[in-house]
Amino acid sequence: MSDKLTKDTAIAHRVLELKENPSEKVDVFIGNPFQLGKDEWACPYRIVGGGIDLNLQIIGVDSVQALQLVFPIIDSAIVGTDVPLLWDGEEYLGFTPK
Repeated sequence: MSDKLTKDTAIAHRVLELKENPSEKVDVFIGNPFQLGKDEWACPYRIVGGGIDLNLQIIGVDSVQALQLVFPIIDSAIVGTDVPLLWDGEEYLGFTPK
């Protein structure tokens, strides 16, 4: 996957802010799931800003599973960057249940 998701190509977009510098934004994009094989679907996602540019995809057995799996994967990817982020001023970023 070489095309990087943008506001124009994503099906969903969330803007986060750096905790130490709320004026600096981090964009999270989720792309449209697409079929790779008979029982294999991918859902692309991108996290960009604050020194991060992750452009990846998650695999599921169908489009629904790929879309379901992308939310906790995004949450884990953000935690793995060690960049403290906020969503609407809160530490809860909204990708996993509270």
